[in-house]
Amino acid sequence: MEALRPRIEEIANELLDVWQGAEEVDVIETFAHPLPCTVICELLGVPKEDRDEVRKLTAELLAPATMAEAYGRFTAYAERLVATKEPGDDVITELRDQPNLASTLVLLITAGHETTVQLSAAACSPCCAIPR
Repeated sequence: MEALRPRIEEIANELLDVWQGAEEVDVIETFAHPLPCTVICELLGVPKEDRDEVRKLTAELLAPATMAEAYGRFTAYAERLVATKEPGDDVITELRDQPNLASTLVLLITAGHETTVQLSAAACSPCCAIPR
């Protein structure tokens, strides 16, 4: 984990740079959501172009009205990713041959991303907009 620190700090700083000159900042949308999503996706090997969809699927998976359908779509996405992803320096490459990897990915992404977002949101003001 210590080896990840410089990259996580780099991601955090990139997200904070966006706040420069802003009159108001939505901490949840501009920091609390993208930071853990980016970190977990990079660690696992989820392509950058898929991250908005992964974030959307995670949110739908946690909503009772969309949970069952979202789980099916998320698992199908993870299965496609495992089957088609080019090898790299990531968890998916390391675990590619493990049974139930797609389901494990859904769990890791959801737990790793949403838990961190919710903890960050609990620490923010109710509106999560901070005047500058």
